[in-house]
Amino acid sequence: MKHIGANLLSGIFSANEAVHFRNATRDVKAAQTAILLKTLSENKLTACGKTYKFETIDSYREYRQRVPLVEYDDIRPSIDRILAGEADILFAGRPLCLQPTSGTTSGRKFIPFNHALRKQFQRGVATWIFDLFAHEHSLVAGKWFWSLSPVGMQAQSGQAKVPVGFLDDTGYLGPVLGPLLKKSFAVPSEAATIQDSEMFRYVSMAFLLKEADLVLISIWNPSYFTLLLESIDNNITGIIRDIHTGHLSLDTRTPEKLRGYLQRQFGGANRSRAMELDTLFQKYADRKAQLYKGIWPRLRLLSLWEDAEAKGPAARLGRLFPSVFIQPKGLIATEGMVSIPLFRPIQRLLSIRCHFYEFIPVENETEAVPAWKLDAGRYYKVVVTTAGGLYRYKLNDIVKVRGFFNECPCLEFHGRGNLTSDFYGEKLHQLFVAKIINTVLSDMDVSAYFILLAPDGVGHVDHYTLYIACDSPITRVKLDEIREQFETELKKNIHYDYCITLGQLRDMEICYIHQSVDWANSIFLSVMKNRGFKDGDIKPAVLDNQPVWKKEFSIQ
Repeated sequence: MKHIGANLLSGIFSANEAVHFRNATRDVKAAQTAILLKTLSENKLTACGKTYKFETIDSYREYRQRVPLVEYDDIRPSIDRILAGEADILFAGRPLCLQPTSGTTSGRKFIPFNHALRKQFQRGVATWIFDLFAHEHSLVAGKWFWSLSPVGMQAQSGQAKVPVGFLDDTGYLGPVLGPLLKKSFAVPSEAATIQDSEMFRYVSMAFLLKEADLVLISIWNPSYFTLLLESIDNNITGIIRDIHTGHLSLDTRTPEKLRGYLQRQFGGANRSRAMELDTLFQKYADRKAQLYKGIWPRLRLLSLWEDAEAKGPAARLGRLFPSVFIQPKGLIATEGMVSIPLFRPIQRLLSIRCHFYEFIPVENETEAVPAWKLDAGRYYKVVVTTAGGLYRYKLNDIVKVRGFFNECPCLEFHGRGNLTSDFYGEKLHQLFVAKIINTVLSDMDVSAYFILLAPDGVGHVDHYTLYIACDSPITRVKLDEIREQFETELKKNIHYDYCITLGQLRDMEICYIHQSVDWANSIFLSVMKNRGFKDGDIKPAVLDNQPVWKKEFSIQ
């Protein structure tokens, strides 16, 4: 089969980089310094390089003294020049595209993506791919589902004189590794061009259900895949019919050329598979774990977010696939790759051959320190310097150093560092709220798989509401206990407690969402999409700073 040969070639292509990465873990300072100096040298003639005199910087110490820490708003003027078609602004030449993303403080962002940055991303992915094949040989022979986001959900810029956005995540991987991996895709990446999200889900699940040899599912948000699975219930009759006849149902809004391509990829009639699926759904309709095991008996690995706010949704998805190994993803942002998941050690290691990294200690946000100066057990905010023209750029993602592999830090993601809710000076921070949730729910022995704290009030914000949904019923008494303990923990924030004392805020409320967890997640994803986030890439959150959720959850 073509996909087996492609997988083998992917492994061979990735082997060299995997070896280089392992060697680099033995001398992190040397590996990181080499990347920094190479990046500065290649971009010394750009507008940014001339401003900071890159050609005269020969050490990290000098780089830190010469170049300031920045956020997106600081480089927005340069991004606007790139959008207008200018070259040699932040990096040499022009970008392949500008990749859209949404920021918690900056709104819409456009991140330049060039050949050099793509090579950096490719290094990290190659290390991961080789490690997968080395430790789980069955992945070579099967098909993969690689998360796609419908193009209709992606941001566009009418003023841009350069392309905006990739078709799918393999755009990061270059002309060799990307096409090789796509040959193993159970769902063609072209499905992402379907504009209607319901049709996109139908087509995705039709391809997935037809594929009995699925071995790996690579997604970001576990709730996203849970909702894909939920869509099967409403569409299974049509999907089984399509597999039986070999004709994929696509409405006329789908462009004719795309309909024809997807139909050819769907293949001919597969009556035996249709009958097998029909039997499985009749037998296990109410036993999802047995159903999915029967549909995809060779599935071996789920790659997904599992840290921070994704812990609950990941555990919930894991219950649907109890015999499948769940590998937490590394930390990857549109701006750059931060960590790589590996089997041995079973850790997320700093991707030291991708970009240059610095870290700002969370407890006292002093000057950033390099990767070779990190301390185990401490929390840091990530700063990156990339070949894509980001220099000392604050990602604001918070990580904890769990230890080291040789000299390479092992990182655990703990949330976004710049998301706060602050109407009267209460300064509630996402990391603070996440810690309270972990403490309270653990003490109360409650498994809540959707939970969100947000400002609330009629006419104006005058309190916070904790929205919670569970798979199992929860009593009013238990809810009141959760509310009381949660409020006690919130008041340990002196700013919040002071706002309560002054009467600017009253005590928080708790709101139990009686609909399903999946329903609550679908509402959350819909709101985030409307804010401009990509459909499959929305991070779970436990704090939002917009007082819209009572209306969104249709609560009177």
